[in-house]
Amino acid sequence: MADQAAVFVVGSVNTDLVAYMERLPGRGETLMGRRFSQFGGGKGANQAVAAARAGAAVSLHGAVGEDAFGQAGRAALRQAGIAVDGLLTLPDHASGVALIFVEAGGENQIVVVPGANVEFVAKQVPPPPSGPAVLLLQNEIASDTTFACARRWHDAGARVVWNLAPALPGAPPADALAAAEFILVNEVELAALDGGPAAVDVGAVAARVAGLMSVPGAVLRNVIVTMGADGCLWAHRAGTGGVVLHRQPALPVAAVDTVGAGDCFCGVFAATIAAGAATADALHRATAAAALAVQRPGAQPSMPTAEEIDDAVPAVPPGSATTAS
Repeated sequence: MADQAAVFVVGSVNTDLVAYMERLPGRGETLMGRRFSQFGGGKGANQAVAAARAGAAVSLHGAVGEDAFGQAGRAALRQAGIAVDGLLTLPDHASGVALIFVEAGGENQIVVVPGANVEFVAKQVPPPPSGPAVLLLQNEIASDTTFACARRWHDAGARVVWNLAPALPGAPPADALAAAEFILVNEVELAALDGGPAAVDVGAVAARVAGLMSVPGAVLRNVIVTMGADGCLWAHRAGTGGVVLHRQPALPVAAVDTVGAGDCFCGVFAATIAAGAATADALHRATAAAALAVQRPGAQPSMPTAEEIDDAVPAVPPGSATTAS
């Protein structure tokens, strides 16, 4: 990687309250859990930690409440080396929390109560810096704030990476999507862009994303779909107007806890392109990082260091590209 690069994260800070159990509960069902843990969380904070551990200089902009959760979240981010001058404390609001169930195989269910996160507004975000920078966004704060930041930073020449998670009720405004150089989604979030059902396999994902990028008036430039054990798919337009699909296989591992794996991928991807790497190389590195993260419990505690990621990269199979018809 090149010299340390800047990643600015505008996003959420939560506390994850995690119950581990043999299997996930069904509707109306009560189960006994095996153990309970509390971690720092929130997609913004998770991705900031991932980017910082991957080697970037990171600042986080968002809001917490004036409570124990907010104080602990701020302290943990500072300890991770993240600048938190832009993390506001809102006395009249509770800090965000996420209630998480994790089954023995690592799959999870999550309910987020955003609290102060949704009170953070775009005017509280500083203007883009004069030098090279990457803005990293998610969907756990007020949507209007996210949309405005994407437009403003794009207009100022910054690179915008937007993880459309969790999925919004409808597709974001076209001009906000066009402001993002990279859109990162999973299969469910990809489906939210056109309102159809989630794709069930790699072939269906490839057809779905190629279709979205090929329709007249399409504004998407680069779409990266993370698919868990199936790796990820990067779709981008070719010079001839077609869509090129780059498939990056995953590193086979035994998952312990998948909470935060997508955030790890996004943070490491943003840190790597901010350092000047090519997109395919950033995908390779982010895939290695996510494979390390799922082998550890918790979101922020599972994020690997730059040294761990670089050691794991050679084990990840190289990606391949095809042109969609």
